[in-house]
Amino acid sequence: MNERLRRTIGTIDSMPRKDRRRHVQLIIQGILQPNREQLAGTALAQLAAAILWNEWKVHGCMYRMVALARSLDIKSVQRDTLGYIMFPMPELCGRFNVGIVHYTEMVEVYEQAEKESVASNELQRYLSALFAIDSIDEAVNTLHGSDETIEWDLLCDNRDLTVIPSFEKNMKQEIEVLRKKTQDEFIDFTRHRHYTSQAIGSAGGAKGAGADELGADLTLLRVHLDDCRKNYMADTPDSRVMQSPSAIHLAHWVHGGFVDPIISLLQSVFDLKVAKKDNSAVSATILPSIDQFKENLSVMLPSFERPATPFFIQREIITCSRVLQSLAACQLLVRILERHAFNRTADGSHKKGKSTGMTKNQFAIHCESLRGAIRDCGSQLSLRLNKIEELLKDNDFNLVPKIGSDWSEELFEMFASQNMVVCDRVYKSYFNSCADIRYFLEHTIS
Repeated sequence: MNERLRRTIGTIDSMPRKDRRRHVQLIIQGILQPNREQLAGTALAQLAAAILWNEWKVHGCMYRMVALARSLDIKSVQRDTLGYIMFPMPELCGRFNVGIVHYTEMVEVYEQAEKESVASNELQRYLSALFAIDSIDEAVNTLHGSDETIEWDLLCDNRDLTVIPSFEKNMKQEIEVLRKKTQDEFIDFTRHRHYTSQAIGSAGGAKGAGADELGADLTLLRVHLDDCRKNYMADTPDSRVMQSPSAIHLAHWVHGGFVDPIISLLQSVFDLKVAKKDNSAVSATILPSIDQFKENLSVMLPSFERPATPFFIQREIITCSRVLQSLAACQLLVRILERHAFNRTADGSHKKGKSTGMTKNQFAIHCESLRGAIRDCGSQLSLRLNKIEELLKDNDFNLVPKIGSDWSEELFEMFASQNMVVCDRVYKSYFNSCADIRYFLEHTIS
């Protein structure tokens, strides 16, 4: 594929910008000519697919990415390449069912030392535990995973970002910088997900984890979170380089308030485990205050604004997806707190043993208040989805920018004729993401 594309693009690296754009226009015109499909060859189809992939991933059109993947010849675009391009779009777009299937398949595609294999395994377990498993024990065991140590510094990056030639000049150095930067963010994102999942698993007593194990996991999570907050102060603009992988938006995750409610509940589980280990009295005071917990949850959903930037709905969908993930994790932790506090076994019965001195009613009432705060935030999330859908239905709202005027008349007319089709597909993709998030919200938060 690489060689075919290079032959098609020719000496584009040495061309001025105006000539490069004209060259691309000629390629497009060649595709449009009658009976020229065979002459254009597979390289042109792959070039078009690469351009479409780039646009769909930049704008978060998961629906179109899935459709395009199904229509492509597997000989032209291999599954590992699809994995590079799609990661972590299902999680960002709220398509959790697609993500569970996709990441499960990708674990088998990559070598164990590849960062994508580790990341696929982490996200598959994370999404499955939060949105596909009802049993607390099965969920925490799934989140915890194996006890094998992951050598983060030894994870390899086998991506070849130059497989698609660039339309810009002298891009080799920029592409290499992009590769290194995205690799670091990818691994930090995966580590954060790993530490979060393992801490929740230890909180639930996976593999006999007690206070010591949870304390160690919680420390790792906090240290890594602090590092990420220092190293990723703000999300950088999406790279328009065609070779760039999908954005991860790690800064948005660590600064958007999505982690703080989870850590506060993990701390409560740790305090409860320590108290029970020491045979100390346990009371509702170890739980987060309701007001503070509500405030932490509210940070995740800032007031809805309607910026003038094109495709801004994607950012809203990412926010909604991550709010739901945090709410699901918090709800699981509250269930764990209730079970630990009342010495419940896996089947829900009560163990016989020394009383902890805790007033059951006070603790139960406080836990129910925490659940109520989670449900209230879920209601706010539902209202947010309503606003997004209402905006998408507004005929006066233009999500897709207008076509530029610096094309030839022929190409301008062609693009204008396709504008409605593109808009329809983008809108449908966003509606599908909203529908999936709403489905999991209604079936998860209770």
